Amino acid sequence: MMQQRVKETAEAMKAIAKFLGGYSGRKNLIWLSDSFPIWIEPTTDFGSNPFRGSTSYSGKVREAAYALTDARVAVYPVDARGLEGYHAFSAANPYNRQTLGGPGFAGALSRDDSLRINSQATMDEIADDTGGRTCKDTNDLAGCVKSAIDQSSAYYELAYYPQNVKWDGRFHRVTVKTIERGVKLAYRRGYFATDAAAMAQKANPDDLLKQSCMDPLPATSIAFTAQAVAPEKSSQQDETRYMLNLPVASLSLDPSGGQRSLSIRLAICEYTPKGDSFHLFTQDLSRTVTEGVYDAWKMHGMRDLFDYPARPENQRLRFAVLDVPSGQIGAIDVPAHPQRYGALPAPAVPGDSLTGSAAPSSGLPSTKQTIQVITKLSFRAGGAASSLDWSGGSLSYHGDIGIDQGAPAFFKSAYGAKFHCDSGKLVANDPASGARPNFLLTFQSPSGTGALVELGGDAPAYSGNLPVDTSARAFFNYLWKLCHCQQP
Repeated sequence: MMQQRVKETAEAMKAIAKFLGGYSGRKNLIWLSDSFPIWIEPTTDFGSNPFRGSTSYSGKVREAAYALTDARVAVYPVDARGLEGYHAFSAANPYNRQTLGGPGFAGALSRDDSLRINSQATMDEIADDTGGRTCKDTNDLAGCVKSAIDQSSAYYELAYYPQNVKWDGRFHRVTVKTIERGVKLAYRRGYFATDAAAMAQKANPDDLLKQSCMDPLPATSIAFTAQAVAPEKSSQQDETRYMLNLPVASLSLDPSGGQRSLSIRLAICEYTPKGDSFHLFTQDLSRTVTEGVYDAWKMHGMRDLFDYPARPENQRLRFAVLDVPSGQIGAIDVPAHPQRYGALPAPAVPGDSLTGSAAPSSGLPSTKQTIQVITKLSFRAGGAASSLDWSGGSLSYHGDIGIDQGAPAFFKSAYGAKFHCDSGKLVANDPASGARPNFLLTFQSPSGTGALVELGGDAPAYSGNLPVDTSARAFFNYLWKLCHCQQP
């Protein structure tokens, strides 16, 4: 449960970074939480193997912190627990009468201290990495918020251009000093030397657009606008005409022989009323334009016009634009059936995208996909099939293919590409990567219930509010043996 909580918090922070990254200047995020430990210490609760329950979350915390740092977001964590005493002294603790002064009392106090220190260490690391400050061990939470606002009301923005840097992906520390006495500086601690263009070339453009549709917040690296304009009289009754206006300063338009090459892709995400799935349509808007068109775009923006027939029951669309060379994405949410329409402007110059658009009258963009929330995994062999299914009221395994075939297929898909058995445990195929297998499996049903299956311990462990029936437990027992390099 802690691992799932860390994952959801880190993903939320990275989504916030994408949402705020397109806004200029410094942004401030006040994070009210009781946080989570940056690592869980070994404990004698697990008997002869005290390290069984220990783990470190520093990697996920660091990823979230650096995503926020790149977006110029300073985090001000506020420990919502306030000034907290020891749980062992609490009257709400039903065991304090037996443990107070007993042989385990010192251990209880020590665990309280460790949990508090480790959770506040998470807050401190995120604050230090992003240039914020933690507010903790106080009941004046309003004062914490006011202090964060006061501290961030004025700041200096410094630009640093590294010389002869090797784009090796490693972390490079930056130190800022002042000769002013009594001043404590809060600033980002460094950067990763990553080549954004090289990373963009390795990424699949459609995967990036799909992820942008799945993110809870739209991205703002490309700050474009979308406006509904009156459709043509000859168009379908349920069609809406949209005009996009993209600033060329956010796009890669490389000059070549008196022309400019534009490489961008558009995705339209049409969400179902419940928001549990969406239909994805993609279109390539790449083209080559003259310098005259490029100069007009610099003044008026690049404009594209198209019709889209949304389903009557759906209410929201998201337009996502990807600049392929840089990998930057912008996204914006609009109503699927707007009630008001704007005026259609005239083309800036002949050849502008309003008249030279990629098939604006074709109705639908070129590629169609439907993205559904996964509720089962299917296994097929010949004419037989089985499924690990959590679409209903429980997590179950059913079908014609036995567990002795389904579980190895799952194991090969989830772990086989990166890990192999060595000395009785799974190890990375590439030792230099430092990769470790993730033995926590999460299953979320459409109704909101979920099950967590932990395969890292002495036996499969189950938690959550989605029941796991006997057929699925037999499947995970078989899978657990494969994960621990045992013969089923």
